[in-house]
Amino acid sequence: PILPIGFPIDNVMPKYHRYVALTIIVAGCIVHTLPQIVNYATKSITIDHQGIRLWTLGNGFATKQLLITGTMLTIIFSTFFVTTLKAFRKTAAGFRWFWFFHMGGIATAYPLLLIHGTCRGHPIFFNVALLPLILYMFDIFMRRSKVSTAKILQWKAHDDEGQQITELILE
Repeated sequence: PILPIGFPIDNVMPKYHRYVALTIIVAGCIVHTLPQIVNYATKSITIDHQGIRLWTLGNGFATKQLLITGTMLTIIFSTFFVTTLKAFRKTAAGFRWFWFFHMGGIATAYPLLLIHGTCRGHPIFFNVALLPLILYMFDIFMRRSKVSTAKILQWKAHDDEGQQITELILE
């Protein structure tokens, strides 16, 4: 590794990635979402602190925007979880779906999280996600700095009992 603390991130993958994902699923989709569903359905969960309702952050602040973005995020993260199961990814088609949902989900989840995690004009989610985003950008920079090209000296195609095999000899 270039840095002994795990950069590039591939050196600590896939365990780190799975731990972070499970933490997000448990904390976000279970601990955060289930009480919100109960709150929307029954309006019975309130946490008062010095006269301020912390759960909905004031009268009527639990808006349709939070409901819609929260529902979409729950669907996205649930899809992440289902498509990462080994039974789902073991086929080529399953892996393609896993990759499709991960790339599309990441591109969709971050903007939704920014909208969902903004409270009265304060970007709460952005403040929390800033450090991981900086680390991710640093990791991308470290990966790109190690990229090199190689000249192909010889390229052969072989047919071995119906299996097509490509042989490359690089400089």
